[in-house]
Amino acid sequence: MLGAGDSGALQICGRISVVPGGQDSPAPILNLRVLRAEHDWTQADVAKRLGVSRQAINAVENGKYDPGVSLALGLARLFGVTVEQVFKLETNDAVDA
Repeated sequence: MLGAGDSGALQICGRISVVPGGQDSPAPILNLRVLRAEHDWTQADVAKRLGVSRQAINAVENGKYDPGVSLALGLARLFGVTVEQVFKLETNDAVDA
């Protein structure tokens, strides 16, 4: 669950895991670096606001790890955008529900 602390920083309750992406999954195209630049934030700034390590943000930003749902939602909320605006799949194939 996401909540704002006294400092106004977003905090994610519960454990956040960063897991390697599967070989068969399409690689996400990340807008994270662009969003950070628009806010003039470093990876450390984003990490502190979300309560994760700078290394976790670096790994997600460089496509080395796919974030868990909590971290993906936290990033979207932090930047005031949808998850789809932070992450897009490389493929044009859409899965309709």
